[in-house]
Amino acid sequence: MQIRSKFTKEPSVRLISHLDVVRVFDRAIRRANLPIAFSKGFNPRPQMNFSFPLPLGVTSSAEYVDMELSEPILPQIFQERLNASLPNGFHIIKAQKIGDDVMPLMSEIDVAVYDIVANLGKEHDLNSLHSIFDRFLKSNDVIVKRKRKRRGRIFYKDMNIRPFIYSLKILSQNKNRLSLEVELNASRGSINLVIQALKKWDDKLNDWETEKVHRKGLYIKKNSELFSPFH
Repeated sequence: MQIRSKFTKEPSVRLISHLDVVRVFDRAIRRANLPIAFSKGFNPRPQMNFSFPLPLGVTSSAEYVDMELSEPILPQIFQERLNASLPNGFHIIKAQKIGDDVMPLMSEIDVAVYDIVANLGKEHDLNSLHSIFDRFLKSNDVIVKRKRKRRGRIFYKDMNIRPFIYSLKILSQNKNRLSLEVELNASRGSINLVIQALKKWDDKLNDWETEKVHRKGLYIKKNSELFSPFH
């Protein structure tokens, strides 16, 4: 039996790495005495598969994890017991049984949607900001320096991130504070690289200071429509 769960990662735990999130769930499952299945071999591990790792410092209301269970349990009971064992900052919003033939989350999810709140240092005309972002989206090339590591050596490589940005729109403006929504390719799009590119795109964005980044959705894309990972 497999259960897919949707969970939050709140501000108090935004600096916990993905590896530590896996450990948090491992410990919570054991405390809750849930019938998790384990891998075979010399070092058995809980059968858990998470969605794409959340960048450090980013909060989320739409993280997903699939868990293989060794015996049946009602999803509602599973959710209640796991929530009772998870530390503050993590909360299961929904749990649902899925079929054994469902693809892994990282193979299934296509799109990630983020909200960004940025302080631009001073207030700018809203029309001029719309023009800046329109020009950004109409460009075929948005080149950033991406950090790489090979054989212990760190180097930087140019990367065109424009193909992985599906949409970018202004949600609101309050004086020098700007709220944006960004839709990215879930596997190849990086919200941190998008922010890096925006800061250098126009003089009006040079004083950009990121105040908040929040992942609010992960979706399956079919025929230009977005669907929840719950089937």
